[in-house]
Amino acid sequence: MKRSRLSPRSTKTADRDVAYKAKREVFLYFRRRCEISWDRGCTIDAHEVHHMQGRVGERMLDERFWMPACRHCHQMATVNPAEAFDRGVSLHRNATEAGS
Repeated sequence: MKRSRLSPRSTKTADRDVAYKAKREVFLYFRRRCEISWDRGCTIDAHEVHHMQGRVGERMLDERFWMPACRHCHQMATVNPAEAFDRGVSLHRNATEAGS
């Protein structure tokens, strides 16, 4: 008897990813400017979403903690987490409201 391969992602994860991609497109359509503005490398045009509290579980879909970002600024916030916290670009995962 031949076994069927297991899907690499659960149905719940696949559904969340579809919902995320749709929400992300709408979010970036209305918020096109980078809000991080890290330094001179900022291109101003946002093409990515920075998740201020990470992308774990339902945080991935919570738009209150999203920030439009250009590729440069998003990378800088990811590579320099301590400075991102100091700048208010990233939040601790136990924060309940943006800006707290």
